Amino acid sequence: MKRAVEALPTPTPTPTAIPVRDVNPAVLPPPMTTTGVGKVCLGLWESGISCLDERGWQNYTPDNSELPSDLVDVAVICPDGRLVIAHSEGLSLFIDQQWEHIPSIS
Repeated sequence: MKRAVEALPTPTPTPTAIPVRDVNPAVLPPPMTTTGVGKVCLGLWESGISCLDERGWQNYTPDNSELPSDLVDVAVICPDGRLVIAHSEGLSLFIDQQWEHIPSIS
């Protein structure tokens, strides 16, 4: 006994243009402007922070900087250029070779 073969569904065409909603330009944020080549930092568990900018790589560990711990959870660069680092001892803020530390409250 032969089984009936089901026909595959026919794909429906998708529109090529995506509809755009009316946007009030007054509520959009201003465009961002660049202030230089930028900087990227990577938090490395048990290895501190490594940052790359126009000067090349800079590594920050407790051995070569005021970073209190090399157990880094996350690091972000704020719009003002300040690097904020969450680590096992609390938070550290770093800008223009100046460190500020906020201890954990646990």
